[in-house]
Amino acid sequence: MYQFYPYQLPQRHFYPWYNQPYVSHPITPYQPFINPQQTFTSSHFTHSQTPTVKRKLKTLSNFELINLLNTHMSQLKQIHYQDQQQQLPISIEFLRILYYAPRSTLASAIQSEEFSLVRTTLNDILQQWERFSYLPDNEASMFHITTKVLHRIIKVIDDITLVPLWLSDSTLLDTIATSLTHIANTGKFLDDNNKQPFRHFTHLIHTYTLYQQHLNQHPHSNKDTFIQLLHPVQLCLTSTHFVHSFATLSNSLTTSHKFFLLKCPAFISSYHGSALEETMHTLLSTMLPHYVTMLDKAMPSCSHWSQSMIRCVDALLSMINHGTGEFDNNVKLVSEHLPLIDHVLRLVDEASLYENISETLSNGETLLLNSAMRFLVIMKNESNILAHMKESHKTESFLRLTSCRYEGIVLNAYTLLAYTAREEDIKTMPESDRLLHTIVKSLKTTVDDKFEKKNETEQLLEILKGLIQHEQIKAEISKQDVLSFLLGLVHKLTGKAHVSIVEILWSLTFHDESALILRSDPTFLKTIENISRESHDEALKKAADGLVWKLIREPTFLKKIAKQEEDEVHNQQKVTQTIVEEVITGDGQKQLVTTIKPAINSSGERMFQYDIMISYCHADKEMTYKIHKFLVDQGFKVWIDLDNMHGPAMSAMADAVENSEFVIMCMSDSYKQSTYCQAEAEYAFNCKRRLIPLIMRPKYRPDGWLGFLIGSRIYVDFGRFDFETACGKLMTEISLQSKRPLPSKADRVKGDEKSDKKSVLISGHEKPSMDDNTNILSSFTQRKTMSNFNRKLIKDWTASDVLDFLSTERLTPMMPLCTEMNGRALIQLYKMCLSQHSCMYGILNDELKSTYKTKLSIRTFSVFLSAVEQRLNIDPWSLAQSSWQYSDTTTDIIPQEYTSNEYNTYPDTQYDLLLTSNASTLDILRTIERYGLNYAKTAFS
Repeated sequence: MYQFYPYQLPQRHFYPWYNQPYVSHPITPYQPFINPQQTFTSSHFTHSQTPTVKRKLKTLSNFELINLLNTHMSQLKQIHYQDQQQQLPISIEFLRILYYAPRSTLASAIQSEEFSLVRTTLNDILQQWERFSYLPDNEASMFHITTKVLHRIIKVIDDITLVPLWLSDSTLLDTIATSLTHIANTGKFLDDNNKQPFRHFTHLIHTYTLYQQHLNQHPHSNKDTFIQLLHPVQLCLTSTHFVHSFATLSNSLTTSHKFFLLKCPAFISSYHGSALEETMHTLLSTMLPHYVTMLDKAMPSCSHWSQSMIRCVDALLSMINHGTGEFDNNVKLVSEHLPLIDHVLRLVDEASLYENISETLSNGETLLLNSAMRFLVIMKNESNILAHMKESHKTESFLRLTSCRYEGIVLNAYTLLAYTAREEDIKTMPESDRLLHTIVKSLKTTVDDKFEKKNETEQLLEILKGLIQHEQIKAEISKQDVLSFLLGLVHKLTGKAHVSIVEILWSLTFHDESALILRSDPTFLKTIENISRESHDEALKKAADGLVWKLIREPTFLKKIAKQEEDEVHNQQKVTQTIVEEVITGDGQKQLVTTIKPAINSSGERMFQYDIMISYCHADKEMTYKIHKFLVDQGFKVWIDLDNMHGPAMSAMADAVENSEFVIMCMSDSYKQSTYCQAEAEYAFNCKRRLIPLIMRPKYRPDGWLGFLIGSRIYVDFGRFDFETACGKLMTEISLQSKRPLPSKADRVKGDEKSDKKSVLISGHEKPSMDDNTNILSSFTQRKTMSNFNRKLIKDWTASDVLDFLSTERLTPMMPLCTEMNGRALIQLYKMCLSQHSCMYGILNDELKSTYKTKLSIRTFSVFLSAVEQRLNIDPWSLAQSSWQYSDTTTDIIPQEYTSNEYNTYPDTQYDLLLTSNASTLDILRTIERYGLNYAKTAFS
């Protein structure tokens, strides 16, 4: 405890509040400003005297202030026991002296019994103000000096345990809460008669905000100490007075403006207790439409905003950041008001703000831009908002901010660049290699500061994790020899940073060169196996398990699948059946035809445990669960990880992929960012499963590894169509793919082998180069055409027959789109083109442009439809193949649709019509006769 002895006196008395002497007689170096023996009136303590008192107090030395303080403390104690009516003036004088006392003296004095009397006085004054909406001069002066002293105590006392406990007294807090509630509900105290008391009350709320901030810095303090004030402050922020205050902002702030637009948001921003999520959810649910409307009116003049406006918008964004940063549900609320995102992006673009950024948070412009960038970094975690930010094309704006003077803004700018830039943005960015170099250089600087720069290290790793989604950055990691540095971090980092570095290395396993280096490091492999097996951190264990899967287990699984396919093909070739058929030639002679075919039970059709596996990201779970329910209701057997646990589960995922005929990929920005989802999708691709991509969010378009993976596949856009329509398109795609044979086994590039092909290896499979695309198109042009398709119905065409038909009709541009399509698939494509003419033209044209850098002309598209229509007119049963009618004896085969009596014969065909039926020959001939089909030559079996 601070000890001080003003001078030696013959008589001393010791009081417990400071355990030090005070002078018991009136002899002092300076006479007090007020004679304690006089009769006090309010005129002695008017505000007009305050400057004089302040000047006198400022001229006193610390020794003299302490002596004066001792005297007033003694007088205050005596008056308290004799006449409480005389206490108020002495209390005011005492607090004024205390306000200028040295810090050590202040710390000692506030522990005294006398200072605790201030609590009762303050509570009485607030209740009096509440009852009468007015305070006399003495009470107003006491209110004023009390709030000033309390504010100084919180500002200068470092040890939070020395702050008087009565500040958190429930009775006092309840009185303050009542006043806040009346201000919110009725506008009480906002009139001109209460300007001074309302200013002091605003100062009191600010003091509690500072106190709450102090509590946050102490890990063991109660974060709900001031929860009694939370709901009343929320009421103020959702009141009409808040909106009115923003609407009436000018160059200067009134007390009402400060209270509603600065102090109340600051109190919310300083609260870290248990009710934060619920409070902010209620606040945002009510006020987000108002925030958008308020900024709609303010944004056109943002280049000329006053400092007052800048401060108030910064306070608003800081409060939203505080209430959404840790709570996904609150971020989703913001996603329903995308114009707010547009307004913040507009601020990021504003030159007048950018030009005034300082090196510290010392001015309004730096504060506002820092809050705006932090807001966008938080919001990027929501898929709809991230997609919207990408559509806004702010890469140049974020790139510009990476060169500003405030480090916090720079880090946030790099974060937004990493997650909002598209593949094309990275490719066209000037000196994109510098992007990776800068982040790694900063990381090398901060990583050794485990405590002081822990947050900065974590954010740099988050930036790097976002950047390596881009294939060009993965390639740069190899070029700049960064991988060895990253491997070293596995043993240095802990906590959240440790998880991030393991996730980064997992993502790099999808780059062939990096994967080869990682796979050839036995020490690293042993380390991640130990983490996968022993770690109790779920996120770390999951990332390590992913690394073990990609580097060790997946190659084994793929070899096993390849061996199974080889065995299946070998067995199918061994098991055959000989079929002898009797046919009637054109001259009426019978002829036996012998053919050798695979046995019926060895047709190569694969049996699966599940019809469909759904691969999705947790951020898209709501839509995914609806799709899952729809598919189950349709009778499909579906595998889905409903809890999104993944768990030990890389091998469980592999089993699910291998035992499912279809894999549905629920694509979004969140899906693309998830390394686990990439592992699922690429394993399904490597296993040659039927892939059906779904767009889960409006305006999302896949790029990067995901764009390469789906290639020219037709996707179903759940972000564009209503749910029922999109589900119908999904069923159509499932039906269409079911009629195609499963892809045959293709050569797979082994993980430890290098490819010498001149193409870009992307995530385990090859993306054709421009030269390759040209060669593919050229190969279709030079293709040798066979005429076997002329002898068959369309529904019986093979994939080769389809290409022969397109070549004969000079529809070469359509051939890449119809590769691996059989006749049934061609009919389905034709039907889709008829039902959605313009839409299908756009889809086919986009596929040709993205994959082969060529266009589909309207002429080619029209000729294609005409050629298929003409062919279907020749054999109309193909178009109606799904709706045959049978007579009771199953001997009559009657097509429901028959649209033409014309038949163009082909001179090089052996038969004009081939019928297969279990009916007798006589019944078949009667059927032909009944429909008047004038075929010249007929064969049937």
